Amino acid sequence: MAEEYRPSLPRRSSPSKGREPESVKKTSNLEISRFADESFHPEEFVAAKLTGGTEDSVRILHASLAEGKALAAADLQRNVHRNYNEFVVISKEISQLESDLLVLRGLLNELKDLNESLKDREQYGSARPQDGVAMESTVLDGKLGDSNGQLTTSANELSEMRKAILAEVYENVEGLGASYIITS
Repeated sequence: MAEEYRPSLPRRSSPSKGREPESVKKTSNLEISRFADESFHPEEFVAAKLTGGTEDSVRILHASLAEGKALAAADLQRNVHRNYNEFVVISKEISQLESDLLVLRGLLNELKDLNESLKDREQYGSARPQDGVAMESTVLDGKLGDSNGQLTTSANELSEMRKAILAEVYENVEGLGASYIITS
């Protein structure tokens, strides 16, 4: 007998036709923002809304929740479209920063190799170019080498050359010159 009972449901016209049903109009009482609250408990909300409720109140609650879901979905879609351009710009900036970091890493590795090379030369008293690092400033200063290809310079001159080369390198790397002090 329960199968034969069909309650009459009010016909709902679509909102695009200009007329909203009464149950949808009542959804303005639903505060969607409270669902986002961290202290929101869905079980308590449903229990409070359904306690002593009639079939009509359940339908109204269902309609208001469905409308809230549709509003949240539309809002999310608007935000995605609005933020897409910003996402693309930020992605390009991140890509550029990654490539800049790779270049900087290479430059810092070269600087480290140069420092190690200059320290080795200073320790062994040899000013001969090693590992592909040319000592152009020494040749330009007019210092000539002996028959073995080694330069005849003192330890102090080597230290001064090292400081001059490092100062030039530090000046060429943006922001590095002020943060490092050349020590011998």
